[in-house]
Amino acid sequence: MSEAGYKFQVGDRVRAKQHAPYIITTDGWEGYVVGEELWDRIIVWDSEDGSGTPVKGYIVSPEYFELISESHPLAEISDSDIMNFLA
Repeated sequence: MSEAGYKFQVGDRVRAKQHAPYIITTDGWEGYVVGEELWDRIIVWDSEDGSGTPVKGYIVSPEYFELISESHPLAEISDSDIMNFLA
């Protein structure tokens, strides 16, 4: 769970907190939650070209992210799409 007990939902827009222990998803990085993983992790995606199309996914701990806005219908992505951009 993130700050204030909010559990991120698929479709939430999130921002990485300062000094998150990641190389890419840190210090203000923004993305969408597209899935939940084991061990209380979330899957977030990045759109490097600005089109809104998922480019690369990351499995991260939600404690290092803050909510920007709640669920967005854009993030209703199939499991096969998630697997494609996590590869």
